[in-house]
Amino acid sequence: MLYGPSRLTRNVDLDFPPAPLRTAERLHNQVMKALQHALRGTKITDIRINEAGKGEIYPKWRVSGLGPDRHEFRMKVEVSRRPPPPGSVRQATVSGVATFGLGSYYVDLYDERTLVAMKLSALLGRTAVRDVCDLDLLLPTHLPSPALVDWAIQHAGVSAADAPTLLTAQLTSMDWTLFQTQMIADENLMSKTSSDTWEDMKARVGSTLTEVLLSHRQHQDVP
Repeated sequence: MLYGPSRLTRNVDLDFPPAPLRTAERLHNQVMKALQHALRGTKITDIRINEAGKGEIYPKWRVSGLGPDRHEFRMKVEVSRRPPPPGSVRQATVSGVATFGLGSYYVDLYDERTLVAMKLSALLGRTAVRDVCDLDLLLPTHLPSPALVDWAIQHAGVSAADAPTLLTAQLTSMDWTLFQTQMIADENLMSKTSSDTWEDMKARVGSTLTEVLLSHRQHQDVP
């Protein structure tokens, strides 16, 4: 989990939504304990862990060190303490990996419409090629409900009026060079995608989401 060429990212993203017993202190203790336990027994040396602030909504722990080949190792653990999107969430139990000292853990499973809302929110706030690729798989079959669209816009910290324009700007900024830079480790996707197919993918996603956002804005304008 912490080391290996098969990973496309060195980041680990976790959810820790608000609840009476889920305090910032408990979160920090759990993350530090998990990191120390997972790193124990690996061949990573000179380990340094920069702890996150306890008042942050998106606390991040940055881990660095030297791998077995003496090359620099870096990993970021980011935890979201945001409230979950509206709707039901199903939890699944995943068996641990004894080799890495990991016990069983829980994974939240969202339906497709909720995933679209989460990806829309992400797309409005960052330029990550994977968001467009995921949305192209989910749309237009799984359109989010008005409540989910409202959640996505609010979570992105933008207004309903500005969301369509911002979406266009985000997609425009993600050119073919950015695609190649971010997805170079995914040989399968790279072999199936060209600059033309990438532009087509952005156009499909942009057209569907723009329609969704404009419809949402019109409903909000109705007194």
